[in-house]
Amino acid sequence: MIKSAAILLALIAVIATAPAANRAHAAGAAMLEAGSGRSAQPFTVVWQDAETVRVNMPYRDVSFLLVDGAPYALRRMNRQFVVLSLDSLGDEAAGLLPGFVSTHRRAASVEALRSLDREETVAGIVGETFEMIWTDTAGRRRTDRLVLSDDPRVLDLSAAITAFEGALGHTPDARGVAVRGRGLGLLSGMGVRVTSLSDRDPRPGTFTLPGPPMTLEEIMEHLRQGQPAQ
Repeated sequence: MIKSAAILLALIAVIATAPAANRAHAAGAAMLEAGSGRSAQPFTVVWQDAETVRVNMPYRDVSFLLVDGAPYALRRMNRQFVVLSLDSLGDEAAGLLPGFVSTHRRAASVEALRSLDREETVAGIVGETFEMIWTDTAGRRRTDRLVLSDDPRVLDLSAAITAFEGALGHTPDARGVAVRGRGLGLLSGMGVRVTSLSDRDPRPGTFTLPGPPMTLEEIMEHLRQGQPAQ
């Protein structure tokens, strides 16, 4: 479960941008894809507000919940759901993201973020294309093409993901900070693409924990004893 959590959060780390100041956050849902071709990994993000978020990985049977600002990981084991309190991991939770984003993919700085004066439609939303020039932590200069938007739904998606990063104690990547500084959110780029986005309300029970939260030690002890992990 820990490895799955790290992989998911690493995939979504690059799209974390803070919400615009002083705006109310509406509920919504998004489908995204990380990677491309056969290696593409879809995932969904559903949110009620910036402190109530659910991230699902359909092909891994893993979900992540942020409830009242507290992060949890959910996984079905032996026909039951196991709920892991990510707060219980302490510093290990803060290290989930950087531990699975290789050093050369992290940004040490962003040198430029400039508009290419072209529009592109992603998930039915018209965005503007930008070129970002940045330097990774190994000192290599890199260039990305991004599609950004100030659509409120895109900003709310970014706020939801940022809240999850913050709950884990993770410092946002410099690229996300640069995008935030423009008051924009990411539609496409840096290996991630939004495939659908809506402002519909989540279904009842979306953010309800299916069982009592447990620490990793408690889960492992139950498994060693051959008992259900809850």
